Amino acid sequence: MNISADYFLEPFLWLSVITAIIVLIVAAYFSPWKALLQKSERQHAFCAAWLSLVVMMLLQISWVDGVSIHFLMMTSLVVVFGWSLSVIIGASAQLMLALWFDQLSLVLSVNFLLAVVVPAAVSYAIFRWIILHKSKNLFVFLLGGGFFGSIATLLVSLLVLGLVLLVNQQWSLLQTLYDKSLMVVLLSYSEGFLNGLIVTALTVFFPSLVRTFDEKKYLDS
Repeated sequence: MNISADYFLEPFLWLSVITAIIVLIVAAYFSPWKALLQKSERQHAFCAAWLSLVVMMLLQISWVDGVSIHFLMMTSLVVVFGWSLSVIIGASAQLMLALWFDQLSLVLSVNFLLAVVVPAAVSYAIFRWIILHKSKNLFVFLLGGGFFGSIATLLVSLLVLGLVLLVNQQWSLLQTLYDKSLMVVLLSYSEGFLNGLIVTALTVFFPSLVRTFDEKKYLDS
C-alpha cells in the first residue's frame, strides 16, 4: 500500500512518524534475535521473506491517482516469524525501496503503519485466537489463518485506510475509492490464495520454521 503525501495533513504525518518509531522500538525489543541467529535455516528464511516482500511491494498497481496497492503478505510472515520480526522485515523492505527510488519522506511512516503494522497486528490476533481455540483440525489453521485470515487482514487494513482518509478530510478520494471498490474483491481473493498457499506449503514441508504451528496439537492426535 503506497499513498501520496498530498492526502495527509502535516500534523498527522508527524504523529504517524512518532507512532512508527515507537512501534519499531517495541518490535526490535521483543524480536527473538538470539533464536534467529542460532540456526542458519532461520536466517535463510528471514532473508527469503525479506526479498519476497520487496518483490511484492514492487508489483503494486494503481487503484486511483496517488493510491497504489500490492499484496500485503504479512499473514505469511506472521505465521513464520511472529509479530515483531514481521514488522522488522516490513519496515526494512519499505525503507530499502524508499532509498532506492529516492522517495524517503514523512509519508513513509503512514504507509508503514497501514501496510505492515496493521495487517501484522490483525494476522497475529487471528493466529493467537486459532492457537487458543480447542479445535485440533489442521484445516482450521491452514484455511482459517492462511486463506480467510489474510482476507480479513486486508479488509481491516483497507478499513483503517478509510478511517485515516476520513480523519484527513479526503472526502472526494473516499468516494473515488468506493466507486472502484471492485478492485478490493479481486485483490482479496488473490491475497487469500497467495497466503493460503504459502502457509500450507510451509506447514507441510517446513513445520519447524512455522513459529505459530503446534505439531503436538494438530498432528499427535
